[in-house]
Amino acid sequence: TGTVIEAEATTHDPEPAQASAAEEQSSTELVPSTAEFPAAQQRVTLLRTYVDLAARLCGTEFVPKGLRGKPAAVLACMLTGQEMGIGPMQALTHIHVVDGRPTQSAELMRAQILRAGHRFSVREKSNEKVTVYGKRSDTGEELAITWTMADAQRAKLVKKDSAWETYPRAMLMARATSELARDLFADVLGGESYTPEELGAEVLVTEGG
Repeated sequence: TGTVIEAEATTHDPEPAQASAAEEQSSTELVPSTAEFPAAQQRVTLLRTYVDLAARLCGTEFVPKGLRGKPAAVLACMLTGQEMGIGPMQALTHIHVVDGRPTQSAELMRAQILRAGHRFSVREKSNEKVTVYGKRSDTGEELAITWTMADAQRAKLVKKDSAWETYPRAMLMARATSELARDLFADVLGGESYTPEELGAEVLVTEGG
């Protein structure tokens, strides 16, 4: 009888060891790999840097009037730019929020398209008509978009003393650019493919667009 009991004890000895190994493996899975820590630390450092920068810049003339004195809004603008791959100062210059929706200037759209290695060119540009052309470097897909003053008038965009009267060529260029960007390069712009003016914001336009 003693031998049988001793044998049973020997048979059940490995179970606690197996359970301990399983518990150790389970607890290990709850702890992130150390390889993940550098990336996480970089994100935290970047956020702290942006928070400090937003606080320092929000009262300066480098910040648009609509954001001036609003560090949280400045921070949101800079973080939006960071997600798009542009620096904080460029974001403050070219990203505008209209009714809670980020927009960007046509100039920034063109810059991002070219930076991504795609082709963007202007085929025609006058006060009556603008035609832009784009071609993807990965698929070879191409597209040309034309905007005319007749299009703008049909859309009831041309109003007295508006930028459409003062700088028609620049406004046509902006419309043609954003339409081409939405249709052919949406991935490049990360979905932010409208200009402020398209969403109803009053914009300061120069002849350069």
